[in-house]
Amino acid sequence: MMKCVHCLQELAKKTKDHVFPSSWYPDSTPTSVQRWTVPSCPCCNGTYGALEKELFIRLAICVDPTKAEASGISKKALRSLGIGVKNAACEESVHREALRKRIMAETQPLAQAGDLPLLPGVGPHPGFKVEEQRAIEIPYELMHSVCGKVLRGCEYKMGKKRYIEEPYRLEIYFAHDDDVKDVTATCESIPAFTLGPGFEVRRAQTPPNEPYAAFYRVMIWGTIKIYATVGTDEDLAPPLT
Repeated sequence: MMKCVHCLQELAKKTKDHVFPSSWYPDSTPTSVQRWTVPSCPCCNGTYGALEKELFIRLAICVDPTKAEASGISKKALRSLGIGVKNAACEESVHREALRKRIMAETQPLAQAGDLPLLPGVGPHPGFKVEEQRAIEIPYELMHSVCGKVLRGCEYKMGKKRYIEEPYRLEIYFAHDDDVKDVTATCESIPAFTLGPGFEVRRAQTPPNEPYAAFYRVMIWGTIKIYATVGTDEDLAPPLT
């Protein structure tokens, strides 16, 4: 019996969940690129779909729009906020304006952000004065939930339709390259699987003789790096710092 990748409940009605959300693919993605999908229950699919939209807007407005790996991403976010949209229906315009006001209310001048930790991969944009830039806080639980959803899908696809079940568990880490130079060097030696220019997945078994323990690095838009481990308490290494 097929189960939902996320809640592990048997599926009476199956829906397909995109591992990497459809709206997250950059404009530079070839039509031939395989867009991974995994089995999901309607409840999890709907829940994570809403979370993906919330996270996308916050991440997309922080990414360098000149990167080929992120082509069109910032424009998608701006359109969802009603910026650059013409002839939208009245109800849709009201919805986008309300969303824009809510998102803008969450931002603050970069100079006033203080000691807020920067998400690895993003930061101040070069060529612009600090006083011209704004910062937005990305809720940890939102980021962690969506990244967990992505990694469970990756393990299903790359682990031969494997579900992450007890005694195995998934751990997600966010680390700056300068803080984990050894890990970064190791990742570069692992073959990369790419889904167009926007997404890169590297997976290795850890240790090599334990087929169900794995280490991941996922890169989104050539910018955001997500590290993850799958294993038992004995397999899992100390968290990246």
